[in-house]
Amino acid sequence: MEKLKRILFYLGAVILICLMSSCKPTAKYDSLGNSQSNIMNGGFMAKHGELTYYNNIDDNGKLYKSDPTGLNQEKLSDDENVSFINAFDDWIFYVDNTEGQGNHIIKVKPDGTQRTEMNDSKTGRLAVIKYTDGMFKLWFIDISDNRKLTVLTDNSSVSQQVLATDVKNNASKSIKYDTEYVNEFTIDPSRQLVYFSTDEGIKAMLLFGRLGSIDKGTTFLFGEYTSIVFHNKRLFYTKVADTKGYISFEGKDTGISYKTLKYKGFEILEKFDYGVAGDYVLYFDADEKTINKMKIDGGEVTQIAYIDEVDTEYNTAIHIIDDKVYFSFMNVSSGEIERRSFNI
Repeated sequence: MEKLKRILFYLGAVILICLMSSCKPTAKYDSLGNSQSNIMNGGFMAKHGELTYYNNIDDNGKLYKSDPTGLNQEKLSDDENVSFINAFDDWIFYVDNTEGQGNHIIKVKPDGTQRTEMNDSKTGRLAVIKYTDGMFKLWFIDISDNRKLTVLTDNSSVSQQVLATDVKNNASKSIKYDTEYVNEFTIDPSRQLVYFSTDEGIKAMLLFGRLGSIDKGTTFLFGEYTSIVFHNKRLFYTKVADTKGYISFEGKDTGISYKTLKYKGFEILEKFDYGVAGDYVLYFDADEKTINKMKIDGGEVTQIAYIDEVDTEYNTAIHIIDDKVYFSFMNVSSGEIERRSFNI
């Protein structure tokens, strides 16, 4: 009997403390709307479940979805040249690049209904995180405001009961960070970090606040960098020096704190356009006009495809869906954009 009384006493104390501190379950990271590699390459394609969402280059880059066979295609939006597609069960987010429309963030249901404009500023790279309570956080570069790194909270899928007990979550909440002229960013969900590049170098900052006490982030790689992407505990990037681009990575972290970033990195090849998936780096060799793959730690190079028609004066993009690489390029003969797929 005395043991039961002690248990009830401690249980009552825990409940009282919980009520006094307004404790409640904390939402955790659930998923990202696209692979970081695809987002780095413009986010023209995204896979969610059994469906692939993509901008259809044969229809002015409008948003489509298709099943695994690729035979059943359905148009979801008339917005043109859509990019940075982020796909979830309940919403598809993307940037509308229709000429004259302002490059705003749009969300639609997976069937194309309930089109909603999320912001009124010109948007750069977009990465959307979903949390276990249904909340979304939209990370993007606000080009209209000196390329500031911005995060927009969308609570439209969060239950009213959860919202009623969490006054911090405001559906219209938008945070702009002090750092201006952000070129690119990538997210490390496991450590709740966002890496971003400016002309000063690559910096890091907490997803939900600050890295240390510096609101503008902590610089840990100095120099000019582009094409940054976090993958498999590694930070890949292209370093621009002497007109050459180097795909390098800061290797598996040897321990990371919010004050000191400790990485071991090295150069793996001298090419610009690349993507990462699983244990491989896939890249386009503009000199040889080949798509190749190699292990993410460097090593033997394997040719996947040779494409003679690539106009190397224009940008290319590598998207990876399952075991296929999709290569977008300007055809030097036709003067039109093409997208071809190859097995990895």
